[in-house]
Amino acid sequence: MALTTDDLVGYLRAEFDKSSKLRVALFILQLAVAVPAALSVVIPDNYHGALYALAILGALLLGLWWFVNGAYTKSRSAAQAARRAALLTGGLAEPLSPTEISNLRERFTVNTQKAKQFEKTDYYDSALSAGPGRLAEMLEESAMYSEHLQRMSSYVMLGVLWFFLAVFFVIAFATTPFVEREVAFLVMRVPGADRVRDVIRRAGRISRAQVGSERDQRYSAAAFCSRRE
Repeated sequence: MALTTDDLVGYLRAEFDKSSKLRVALFILQLAVAVPAALSVVIPDNYHGALYALAILGALLLGLWWFVNGAYTKSRSAAQAARRAALLTGGLAEPLSPTEISNLRERFTVNTQKAKQFEKTDYYDSALSAGPGRLAEMLEESAMYSEHLQRMSSYVMLGVLWFFLAVFFVIAFATTPFVEREVAFLVMRVPGADRVRDVIRRAGRISRAQVGSERDQRYSAAAFCSRRE
């Protein structure tokens, strides 16, 4: 069965819609994977059952994330393949070979009924006839639309980053008065601080040794001069 430009547009829109939902699910799962690890920090070490259950839960969530990530990658790859085929058939009016159609149908993760719901005849707004000019307009329109989406996505991700930074500082300042002195030093300890302190101590010893050596040299020079006099 042949694939027209409208069919390919329906498939690419349906696949992109599916992959966007899977992307949101991946983001939620990434946060969920970190929850057991965060809870294990505040649970005492003698609660072995709870810690073991959190470890199993974290492993299960990680496995679920891996499965959803595979589905997301497959769906997004199918959407990109349908988009390239739609550009060729709609821009140059080049028919697809039976082998190419078969390969595309094998890559699609949505059924035909789902793709029919996403068909849009005016998806590419180009009034030119089929040829290089129409293909160029379609590519330009696709690039401008992608740029707009990427800019919106960057704003959203930046907002999420600032939100979690605000939550971190609120929690940090709210819990600081209740943290014991030893725990505070342990939390604020920087990895590699021991090595830095060793370097500082060694530098201090070397500088003291140099000062002592220079002082001994001055004393020796003064004694030599007094003997000469």
